[in-house]
Amino acid sequence: MHLCMPLRQADLAPLGLQLAQWGVDVPAAAAQCSGTGGGAGTVGGLRWLDAPPRPRLSAAAELLQGLGAIDDKV
Repeated sequence: MHLCMPLRQADLAPLGLQLAQWGVDVPAAAAQCSGTGGGAGTVGGLRWLDAPPRPRLSAAAELLQGLGAIDDKV
């Protein structure tokens, strides 16, 4: 099993909410995410050893927007 598998399968909504609390514009960060879930990358100006996969973070941002937890401008 690859070390990044949990990140590829995890629900990233809690991470998205935490990023929003830190002042990261989550929808924009998801659109600009350089992570593929397989190594280093950048999300919202933060450098990650294992960046969240862009599709998963985008899905989390859409879910949070749909729930009214975040909006387009955090």
